[in-house]
Amino acid sequence: MEVQTSKFGLLAIEETQIVFFAKGVPGFPQAKRYVMIDLEEYRPFLFMQSIDEPDLMFLLVNPYQYFTGFPDVETIAGEAGWSMEEKERLLVRVIATISEKEGITVNLLAPILIHTKFHIGEQVILQKLKGLMTRHPIAFQSMEELEVGS
Repeated sequence: MEVQTSKFGLLAIEETQIVFFAKGVPGFPQAKRYVMIDLEEYRPFLFMQSIDEPDLMFLLVNPYQYFTGFPDVETIAGEAGWSMEEKERLLVRVIATISEKEGITVNLLAPILIHTKFHIGEQVILQKLKGLMTRHPIAFQSMEELEVGS
């Protein structure tokens, strides 16, 4: 199958790469199917590209690489009401935003939870936890080093 993207053009993907978000992502309930694009030149970032909306793409990063004490996968899965069977198949990422004014920030309040075996995902709002922000700064050596555009 081919997917049209605004950043990378036309991409060939396998149906098995599609992650289904039953509720969509807050603010985009109509976009339920996504594919993860992991390109070495953009790491540590991962792109979550909507299949339903070619112009909709999120930049994800692994929160555990940057934030000690970030809620563990069990806590996040519990908030979502997901079973902990095969918890090693659960992946947690957070949405990153890049702006000239604020630099790179991540949304720690609403991580993305993905079950890599069942290809399902959900953005989980961690309402019971305090101290998590929607725009938590994340530091890198320089913005130019990342070469991640909008």
